[in-house]
Amino acid sequence: MNNANQPRGSKAFRGVVDTSIRFLRKPQSHSFRLESETRSTTSVSRSLRAELVQSPDGWFYRSLDRGSHGNGVSARSVDDLLWQAILEVGEQGITYAQLDRREGLTLDVAKKRLPDWWIEKRVARHGAGTKSDPYRWYPCDSS
Repeated sequence: MNNANQPRGSKAFRGVVDTSIRFLRKPQSHSFRLESETRSTTSVSRSLRAELVQSPDGWFYRSLDRGSHGNGVSARSVDDLLWQAILEVGEQGITYAQLDRREGLTLDVAKKRLPDWWIEKRVARHGAGTKSDPYRWYPCDSS
């Protein structure tokens, strides 16, 4: 891991895989966390917390997340989730990075959808699209 607690070469690795999953466990602990990143447009839970449990039949995991039978977002389309996130922030706008942290959304999905929505005048944006001044997406008045 590097100083940012990311695997070394992680940016290059993420560029060539469709889904990456990191297994994080504290030393001497039976609990762990799986973190995923995906380019997929499906609603995938970004994080799963669980604990290893030993039974006579072997080792199993028990989820430590509430509502572990699903991530709760699969019933809604990714477009619905993206639009809801944009409506919630209003004219202040939301960045790609903020969208990437939302359950059921990915950076890749946002970067595919929002430019088209901008051309369709469904959304507008502030910012120059640079690292120091990222685009902040918000709903157009006519929507």
